[in-house]
Amino acid sequence: MRPRHLAHPGWERLDGAQGVPGRTVALFEHQGSVYALNGASRFDALLAAGNWILDHPDESAVVVRSTEGGAGQLMLRPEIGHPAKSVLMRSE
Repeated sequence: MRPRHLAHPGWERLDGAQGVPGRTVALFEHQGSVYALNGASRFDALLAAGNWILDHPDESAVVVRSTEGGAGQLMLRPEIGHPAKSVLMRSE
């Protein structure tokens, strides 16, 4: 992600788009489940999460937030300091 940000320093979103829905740009595993990272996720939040991981190597940068349906939603830890909607993740 950092090389992409360096290559496109003016982009706010991971996919560089504006005013359109994002698409899946990456898949990752968390606690045995696969999640998709949406291109509408914000670079500043992702970079902050990367820095947080470096400072807290034994902790996860994401947590599961309870939802009305009970499935839960993966989001950045609140202590990283970015709103939940700044990084869009969904289960695959």
